[in-house]
Amino acid sequence: MVMIINTLNYQKVVEDRLQLIKKHKLDIMILQRQNEELCKENNQKINGLNESIINLEQEIKNLLTESEQKKIDTSVGYASFRVMPDKWIYDDKKIIDWCENNDLPYYKIEKILKKQELKKAIESGNIEADTVEGLQIEKQEPKFGYKLKEII
Repeated sequence: MVMIINTLNYQKVVEDRLQLIKKHKLDIMILQRQNEELCKENNQKINGLNESIINLEQEIKNLLTESEQKKIDTSVGYASFRVMPDKWIYDDKKIIDWCENNDLPYYKIEKILKKQELKKAIESGNIEADTVEGLQIEKQEPKFGYKLKEII
């Protein structure tokens, strides 16, 4: 009888806490909605300023191009065209095949551990985990979670 009462007490306390979480989430949604309204005007101003910056950057780029200079220094800052290195695009498989066909040493063969296959072999009992050198299996604590029914 005592165990049932304790279980009911825990259930009530957990229910109360979940109700508080639900209430707080609803309050957050209300505040977010209010925030959207309050910020709408500022967001429009920000968008306008961002568009202006894009236009000004394009103007500066055009001016720099017209000047035929790589860099223009001012008291506020500078604008420049930076020389970028070539972009190299590799198709690894084709290049490795080419290296093999031409007996060139520009590739290597790697040993890769097949972790999932090893794990399956241990779990199925084909291999004892204790005999695998370099393997540690750590027990993990259960992960806490909760779920609320729909707020609205």
